Parts: sequence; C-alpha cells; structure tokens
Amino acid sequence: MYKKQKSKLVSSMAAFMIALLAIGLVPAPGAQAATITYHVSKTGSDAADGSSATPFQTIGKCAAVMHAGDTCLIDSGTYRETVRPAESGTSGLPITYAAEPGATVVVSGAEPIGGWTLDSGHIYVADLPAGMNSLGDQNQLFIRDEGSVTPLWEARWPNIDDYTLPELKAHVGIATGGSATTLSSNQLTQANDYWVGATMWIRGGDAYNPVSTKITGFDAATHTLTYPTIIQNFDYMWPELGSTFYLSGVRSELDAPREWYVDSAARKVYLWAPDGGQPENVEIKQRLKTFDLSGRSYIHLEGLQTFAGSIPMDGGASYNVLDGITAEYLYFSTESHGTSVAHQLTGGINISGSNNEIKNSTIAYSTGTLINIDGSNNRIVNNSIHDGSYFAAYDPVVKLSTGSQNLISHNDMYNSGRYILYWNRGSAEIQYNDIHDGMWLSRDGALIYSWGADMGNSEIHHNLIHDSKGTDMSVGLYFDNYAANVVAHHNVIYNNNVGIQLNTPGNYRLIYNNTVVNNDVSSVGYWGSAPYDQELYGSRVYNNIFTNKVGLTADTANGFNTVSASGVNFVDAANGNFRLGAGSTAINTGAVIEGITDDYVGAAPDAGAYEYGGTDWTVGPNFDNPPNPSYTQIATPYMNLIKNGGFGTLDNWLPWSTTTTSLEQVPNATGTEVWKNRGYQSRLKLGKGGGVEQKVNGLKPNTDYKFVAWVYNEPGETIIVGVTQYGGADKDISTKAEKYTRIEVPFHTGPDITSARVRIYKSNATTGISYADDLGLFETTPFDSGVSDTLLKEVSVNLPNPIFTAGDTGTIPLVGKQQNDQAADLSTADVQFTSSDSGVLRIDGVTGGNASFTALAPGQVTVEAIAVKDGITKAASAVVTVFPNGPLAPVGDWSVRTYGAHSRGFATVSGTTYNLIGQGDNVWNASDDFIYFSKPVHVNDPNATVTLTATIDSLGAGDPASVGLMFRAQDTADSKHVHFRTDGTGKVLRYVFRNEESILDAQKPVAEQKYWGSQTGLLLDFQGKSIAAPFQMKLVKTGNNVEGFYLKDNAWVSIGSTTVEFQGGDFLAGIGMYSGAGKLPVKAVISSLNVQIEGDAPPPDTTNPTLAIQLDKSSVWPPNHKMVTVNAAVTAADEGSGLDSVVLTSIASNAPASAGNDIIAEVGTDARSFQVRAEKGRVYTVTYTATDKAGNSTVGTATLSVPHDQSGKD
Repeated sequence: MYKKQKSKLVSSMAAFMIALLAIGLVPAPGAQAATITYHVSKTGSDAADGSSATPFQTIGKCAAVMHAGDTCLIDSGTYRETVRPAESGTSGLPITYAAEPGATVVVSGAEPIGGWTLDSGHIYVADLPAGMNSLGDQNQLFIRDEGSVTPLWEARWPNIDDYTLPELKAHVGIATGGSATTLSSNQLTQANDYWVGATMWIRGGDAYNPVSTKITGFDAATHTLTYPTIIQNFDYMWPELGSTFYLSGVRSELDAPREWYVDSAARKVYLWAPDGGQPENVEIKQRLKTFDLSGRSYIHLEGLQTFAGSIPMDGGASYNVLDGITAEYLYFSTESHGTSVAHQLTGGINISGSNNEIKNSTIAYSTGTLINIDGSNNRIVNNSIHDGSYFAAYDPVVKLSTGSQNLISHNDMYNSGRYILYWNRGSAEIQYNDIHDGMWLSRDGALIYSWGADMGNSEIHHNLIHDSKGTDMSVGLYFDNYAANVVAHHNVIYNNNVGIQLNTPGNYRLIYNNTVVNNDVSSVGYWGSAPYDQELYGSRVYNNIFTNKVGLTADTANGFNTVSASGVNFVDAANGNFRLGAGSTAINTGAVIEGITDDYVGAAPDAGAYEYGGTDWTVGPNFDNPPNPSYTQIATPYMNLIKNGGFGTLDNWLPWSTTTTSLEQVPNATGTEVWKNRGYQSRLKLGKGGGVEQKVNGLKPNTDYKFVAWVYNEPGETIIVGVTQYGGADKDISTKAEKYTRIEVPFHTGPDITSARVRIYKSNATTGISYADDLGLFETTPFDSGVSDTLLKEVSVNLPNPIFTAGDTGTIPLVGKQQNDQAADLSTADVQFTSSDSGVLRIDGVTGGNASFTALAPGQVTVEAIAVKDGITKAASAVVTVFPNGPLAPVGDWSVRTYGAHSRGFATVSGTTYNLIGQGDNVWNASDDFIYFSKPVHVNDPNATVTLTATIDSLGAGDPASVGLMFRAQDTADSKHVHFRTDGTGKVLRYVFRNEESILDAQKPVAEQKYWGSQTGLLLDFQGKSIAAPFQMKLVKTGNNVEGFYLKDNAWVSIGSTTVEFQGGDFLAGIGMYSGAGKLPVKAVISSLNVQIEGDAPPPDTTNPTLAIQLDKSSVWPPNHKMVTVNAAVTAADEGSGLDSVVLTSIASNAPASAGNDIIAEVGTDARSFQVRAEKGRVYTVTYTATDKAGNSTVGTATLSVPHDQSGKD
C-alpha cells in the first residue's frame, strides 16, 4: 500500500474519524492498523509522500515516518547518511528496510572529496570541504568506482603493497630494545625528532597483542623513539630485542602509491593515487554509523549494502534481522591499548540485546571486532565473516562477550590479526563453520579461544578449524586456564602449531570424536601453574584421531583414541579431505557415547569427526539454499549439569540473602597466595547466613551423581556444601579449609526422581567470609564403551633400542593390546610391515606378527606395521637408525666430529642437501656431548668477518633435541664456542656460548659460576625468538664477537651476541646437534650450508716471482769492433702479492774494455734494449732482477758471445 498525498477529503475524513473515536465507534490507536510501503530514490524528494511515483530522497525520511509493519523499498544508489529508525517494530509487524528488486543500495559513511591539484612528484593535495572534518585516528580513505573499492592507507614506514594481514605481518620494523616509554631500532636513521607526532603500532614483549601510541621524541644518535606511558601497558608488553612495529602519520613518509596524509589543522588531504596520476573517485569517511538500531527492536534490513560505517544494536536491541546484507569497512582506528579497548570491540556490529539474527550476509573489514554478542538467543547463520581484528588485540572477528544460547552456524570466518572467535562468557552452539587463517599478527592464541570463562556446556561441533598463522603457539581450539564446561566434538582441526590446547585448571571439558591432524607441535597439550597445573577435573577425551604428540593430565579420563598417523588412510589429506578411506585404523575403533555417536554405522563408532559410510557433513555458507538451523542443547553423560557454576553472574542461582551473598572479582594473586587463582573471572562470596541454591533438572532416576565445589574460608570460618530433594536424606559437608579445597558430595537419585537441589551456605552463627567457585554436578556411572573389551585396542612396534649397523639382520616384533588392556594375540592377525627406504632397511618377510629385516646402508627410516584382527585395523610405526659399519668418511669439505661418551652420528648427502643423523646429551656445562658436522676455517686476519649460514629444513624431534650453527675454537669437548640452536618445533630457540666469563671459576660465588651464557645467553619462547621450519639461521663472527640471526618475515633478526676468545686464525664452523640424554638418534635435514669470509688479509707472500730472459741474438758476427744493438724479451710474473718491478741489473763482459766503453746500457732501469761491442772472444752476461710487492726477488741471466771465428770452436 502506498502513502498518497493528503487531500481535502482526507482531511475531512480525519476530522470525522476523530469524532467517531470520541464516541467509541472505531478501534483505539492500539489496534492493528494497515501497514504502508514507502519508496526512496536518489531522484526523489523528502518533501514528497514516499509513494512509488513520488519517492523520498533519503532513507532517513523513511525512518522518521515508519511505524510497526511498514516497509521502506530503496532504489539503486549511494545514500550518504546515518539511518536512525524513529520507532521499533513489533512481533509479527517488523519495520523493514529493503532494496527494490534488482536494486543495488549502498548506505555509506563516506563522502567524496575532489579538487585535487599537484603538490609534488606523484603527490596531490585537496582541501577538506566545508562541513567535512578529520576523524583523527578514525580517518579512512578509499577509491570507490562503481562498486569497486580500493582501500588506501595513511603514510607509513615500512611501506606495504596492500592493506592485508599478510602484508602487515611481512612489513614491520625490528626493535633492538625498549622500555615502558621507549623503543630503539637501528633501522631508524632519520634526524632528531623526525618521528614526533607519528602513531606507532608496537607488538612488544611476549607479543600476545599490540598497542599503539603517539611518538613524542626521537634521538637520532641512539635510534630511540620516546612516547608517553600507555594505558594498561603491562611490563610483559614492553618492546625488547626482536619486537615488531610500524610508524604512520608523518607527512614526509608519504612516498608510495595508495598512501595519504591528512593535515587536520590546515584541512588538507594529501594522496599518492594508485596509478600515480591525478586522483579520482576518492572518498573520505565522515560518519561512524550507517544504520543505528540502538534501542530498537523488530527492525529488518534486507538486501542492502553498507560501507564505511557500523551498525550498532545497543541498548537492549532485540529481534532485529540483517538478511542478505553486505557490510564492509565497518570500523577503523589506529588507537588501541591494553588487551582490549571498547571502541575496537563495539565499533562493528555490536549486538547488545537478544534474539537478533545476521544471516545470508557478508561482514568484513575492521581494525577491531566485526560482530560482538552481548546478549542471548542471537543467531549468526550462513554468512561470510572475514578480515577483522587488524590491530590484533583481544577484540576478535566475532566475540561472545556475554549471554546464553547464542547460535553461530554455517559461516565462513577467516582472516584475523589474533582470534577468529573469542569466548568471554556464556553458552553458545558453534556448528558447521569453516574457521581459518587467524593469528596473523600474534602468538599464543587460537582460532577459537576462551580464558577464565564458564562456557555453560557450550557445544562446538562439526567445524573445520585450520591454518592458524601465529608466530608460535598458534592453536586451533584453545581452552586456556580456568575455562570450563564445554563439549567439543566432530571438529576437524589441522595445520596449526597445536590442535587442541587444554590449559589448567579447567574442568568438565568433554573432547569427543575430533580429527586433529598435521599440527606440528602437538595434537593436544596442556600447560598451567602450580598448584593447579595438573588439574583437568571432570574432563574426558575419547574417540579422537590424534596424529601428532598427545599430552594430557593424569586426571583426564581418556580412551578409544587413534593416536598414530600410520594407517589412518584419509581420503585426500593433502587437499584437506580427512574423511576415512577403506581400511582406516579409525573405523569401528570408537566407543558408544550417548548424544555424540548416536548415528554410527558398522560394528562400533569410528574415531574422528567422520563416520565411514555415515552421513556426510559440510561447513560454511550456502547462499543458494540457505540453511535454517535451530539452537539445541547438548545432552551427554558426564557433562556438568550446574548452570553458571563459575559465578560469572548470579543467574540461575537463588540467593539466600542480598546483603551477605555476592560476587567478587578473582584477584591476580602472587607469591604464597597463588592458590587463590581459580575460576576467573569472579567467585561467590558469602557472609553470615549467606548462601545460594539451584534446582538441577534432567537427572536420571536411580543413578549416581556427584556435586562438587571448590571452597575456602577466612580463618575460623566454615562453609557448607550440600544436596537435597534428590530422593534421599539431605547431605551436607562442612569444611574450615583456609585454602581452596575440593568438596565432593556423592548422591544417588531416587527411583522416580529427575532433579535435585544443590546449595552452598554459611550459618547465621558465623561472622566472617567464605568463598566458593567452580561448581559441578555430573553423573558418576562407570563408563560403558558399548563394545567388546576383547577387540584390538592398539598395536606397537616392540623395539626398545631401534639402532642397527649396516649389515645387521634381525626381527622386528609387533605386539598388541585389547580394550581390556590384556595382550592381544597377533599370530592369527593379518600383519604387514613396510620400510620408508628399503635401500637403508629392507623388510624380508613377516611371520606370526614379526618382521625379519636386513640393514643395508646408513640412514634413518620409518618402519610401519598394520594389523587387522576381528575387523579392526590398527597401525604403529617406529623410527629405525642404521649406522655405518666402519670409520666415517668426509662428506665433501665437511666431516662429522663427535664429543662425549654418548655421542654418535654420521651424515649423508644428496645433491646439496645433507642428512645429519645421531645422538648426544647436550652442549652444556664444562664438557659437551654432541655431534658436530663441521670443517676447519682459517683466516689470516683474526678480525675478518666469517659468516656461517644454513637452512635447517627439519629436525625430527622437539626439545630437548636441538640443532644449530656453531663456531668452535678447537676440536675438544670443552672448547669455547657459540651455538645458536633450535628444537624441531622452532619454539625452543637458544643462543648459548662458552667463553672466559662463562667457564666455571670455583673462586666465584655459586650464583656466578656459569658454563654457558647468561641472561643474554638463553633466549627462548618469546616473540621474535621463535621460528618456523625451514629454519634459516646465520652466525656472524667478526674478530671475537659473534652475533646470531634468524630469518623471519623476510628479515634477518638478531637474537643476541657475545664475545668468545678465538686464538689465532684457526677454528671450526658447522652444525652442532644432539638428541638429549637417553634419547634415540634424531635426523636433521640441512641445505644451503655455507661459510663466507670477508675482509681477510691476504696470506704472507714468500714465493719468488718467475723470470725468463730471451735475447734476440745469442752471438754477434763479424767481430768488427763496432757497437751492436741487442734486444731482450723479459717475461716476469707473480701470483702472490703481484709483480712490483723488473730491472736490468747489470751487463758484464769476460774481458776488459778494449777501447772506450764496450757496453752502452741504462742499468738500474727496466731497459730491454742495449749495445755491446763486437770484440772477438767476448762473452757478455746480461742480468735482470724481478721483484714482487712482498719484496721477494728472482735474478735471471742470459749470455751473448762474439766468436773468434766461424769454425764453431771457442
């Protein structure tokens, strides 16, 4: 229905209706009225009536007049305004803003800017038009041409080629040091105060997240920037050696295409256009919001595009729907501090309300969070959500700040500076998403991350979680310390450093049926601090595929996991298809878990995320056939049935008192009170007569349960933990514990009872305070796997010492274990063995589960065994080393040297690649035990620069195994040295040395007795101190100073330097490697190994020049007493220092001069022509001397005779 122009008749009717209303003949205004469809067009007028024939010109006009049920249809065009609905819709009568069919509608926060004139070179300048303002740190410029957007960026150093996360990661400065208010970098070579006024982005210290600041000073002599104290800039965030940074906002750094600079005071905008010519179609951001739905509900946006502005839904906004929208460049700011800042978190689509939905849309580009959820029952379904958190703080692409039962389903979520999804508090279902390529600018984080959160039995299932890009400790699914109450199942987690990280303490984490592969550090691991470093109470890990290292606490229940890559037989792992192929070792090897494996096919559930022969599942959005999932609450045994057991709020709890029952922020305790660090973020605080209780539903009749709480008291106080109304007598347990103690109250439900009431309280007789946190209630029925306990559980290659010598023969046994942990009989199993290199170790046959072999040549191989028994396939593998039989031969210029009682090793070469294989204890203490692949180096000048470089493609083990570059003063086990090394993960990076200061001096105090290094001699596990394979490393020795470097982000980064007293010009250079004490041999693959010498003095020249003399005549005839000219051909050379001179030293005659001068020559010069007299019987001896630049000389002679006659006789 269209709204038409008012007429006199309409006015009369209005008066008539008012009269009828007065006497009650028409419905009151609260009754449903007819809805209206308005129209908007760029060619319309806000003075029009909004009909299709005479549309409005602005959407804002529509917003001002619309009521519940009305629709605003918008024609194609760019609408430069912030739309603020005047009213909310109602249930069943939403207010809708939609594009006309086929129309392209853009609501923009940007304005065009023109009038460009040439400033200098390729830089153009324009005035900021009247009515437009600089947004300061939120300035943003674009070139926008018919829907094509080219982002521009503020002038910066170092330059970038595009404003993308990979580019921002690759082009950074490297700090050489810093403090709370300074940063130094030798890369900064500008004049004093050049950088004053610049904005610096700095990822300092432990590099969890960066901050920004304004530069107030620059000292050119020390290359040091100065800046004010940054808010919440903790000491672990201060810059140090290796920290990365960039600078922006300096006019003189406008030196590359797509860079701009805004002079706010002069109202000037400077720009170097992408093609270097006069800018066109330039737009500058002017408004922060495109649609403002704050405090509004039942608003629908359909088929619209928004650009350069946010869509806030604050103030309890609810039941709003964004359907089929494209919202790009929602927020930008160069200001960030601490771990999170409000404007970065809420500057995108901030949902502070409930029952809102974003679906079938594209949400992209922000320095902060794209979607923040601060409410319940919201839905994020079937979207592409990408490129957020460009400032890489704790403001992720999507954040679950608070709320319950939020649904995030069927999205493609990717590209983030830090997290993709951060879980602060509350419950959610995360399903069927493709979550990838986060952590571009960070470390020790994840694609999905939670710390300190009660996740309320959230369910994370059927997601792809892959390709976390952080510098180290870059995780797929990360439940950090204190995060609790989550079920994660049927996820495929791959191409990360760590697949799943379960830091301690963390309770009731149920990890089922995940496929966790190709995560180079570990498939699953944990870390925590005492006294809770080994606590994952109530956590369970079952039915997973783990192909890398597995680390679990002792209290983690686990089983039915496939923990070897051997025989898993994925369909196409190289291309990300981790479905199971026929004969996989994961088929039929899982346990039956209610609510998790309900749809399994075959004899038993499969391990991992895909059921072989079962229903397939896919992830991500489907814009052609959009899914419409519903939130479902997971129900599976052993989950925590308490709601809000972490006391994030008092929701779901019935307080006994409003004055003595409260919540308190958990302190960050240190020293002797670290035991207080439980259950972040808040805890229950009870005073006199205080308490809480909760009714727990969904229990099974006649079933064992346990109510658990962590509690402690002030001295002399008591707290009581109990259960009632469960079908038995009330149970209460009291404690006076003054440190956190876990209280467990077991109970058994009655035959018809499906609920119980739990409580924690203090009596009215007390006066002090008690505390409680981390509450749980879970079923304790013994686990029933639902499968036969005699089925094959696992197999292993039984080689305690898999080391042989070329020529050896023997047997490799395979042993097995049943599900009941009894030995399995493999004599009737189908067993196959393979060797990864049959030229090194050949499998000769298999009998009764045992393989016979012959060791043929030096090398290291993987022996894999697969056993099939009772329809179950299991596999195992072992690394076998074959040492050479006989002395070690050099490998080109390089040789293997061994030091210490336990070292042993050898090397092989293929082209320019070396395989270094061996074992040893360590390079440590007073004497070393390792293998050294090295060669002698000689320099004539001890101060010459010697550079040792290598690419270490891989090392087959993590810490304590290490490999790296080494200069060594002499060929002894206690030699002075410098060793720059890494473990196989690149996460344990050390720069160690033995020099005069670090060699043990028994006269020094014990604290000063050192064998290797110091505070600067051990650098590990910090940002800028970790590398990814292939490890590119360099040691540079100039005199006695040695500095280590590693290649990171295409730049050589120093790890440190030291002084080692090398005697003379002879030392060793090469690769030092060890496996760790008691460890099996490891293999390092090394390429590009090279030693280069620069600035060396030439060796002393002690070799005489070469000299040859040839006269053009050997005799003169006739002897007529005349002077005869003789020419000499003299050839001299020197390959050492070079020839300095050739001199005619003398011409001597065998007889006195007959008359006058018989010899005319320029003796003492380099004359090559002279005269002698033809006197009968004369013999002239001609002497030349050749001298080189080192002073070495050679004397040569030639003779010329005048015969008596021509008889040939003298």
